[in-house]
Amino acid sequence: MPGYNTVTNPNYVINSFAYSEDGSCVQAITVAGRGVNDSFKVSCADVQNMVTLTTSDMIVFGDPNKFCLFSNTPSTLIVIKDGKCTRRTYTTTNDQTSSTSAPLTDEECKEVFQKIEDEQ
Repeated sequence: MPGYNTVTNPNYVINSFAYSEDGSCVQAITVAGRGVNDSFKVSCADVQNMVTLTTSDMIVFGDPNKFCLFSNTPSTLIVIKDGKCTRRTYTTTNDQTSSTSAPLTDEECKEVFQKIEDEQ
């Protein structure tokens, strides 16, 4: 079972930790920075072929074919799950962060996959 992993760049901090829950391996992932503050629990199998790419203003974390986090815009995170993309937009008021989610169109999702591929 994978263990603890931390990815830090000047603008993002991502922590992930694998543990067993009801006999299944679960990966807990938190991401913070550039207005994004969120956490996710996914099957370890979904991030088995994990890619981590960071630049000063972009991050790719996970397996784009199963579960992946992508951001190149402040306060926005694209969550890719099973080939579908969801945009999460974050707002922070009085130290409280909230988010709204909206699915991307197929064309927008293809553009995200292309950006990830271009960086690899």
